[in-house]
Amino acid sequence: MLRSDDDFTDDEELQTPLDAINPYVLLADTLARLSVQRPEAHAQLLAHVAQDPHGAQAALQALLQHAEQQRQADLQKALVQQPA
Repeated sequence: MLRSDDDFTDDEELQTPLDAINPYVLLADTLARLSVQRPEAHAQLLAHVAQDPHGAQAALQALLQHAEQQRQADLQKALVQQPA
């Protein structure tokens, strides 16, 4: 039996453990750990990013700023949800 597109709906209430992970914060934290655990690899990565003629350095900086904003928003949300 063939199914129509109407048979498939998005379940907006469906949540997975991955929903709790903020990808921007995860990337920022990963880069920070890399700078501590493998500073030579971190420096090499940043050197490649700096040489990219397509604006990768500005994009990375914007991503890291966005990650920090998301981190602050997540902290605020957690504070509001805490019982008094």
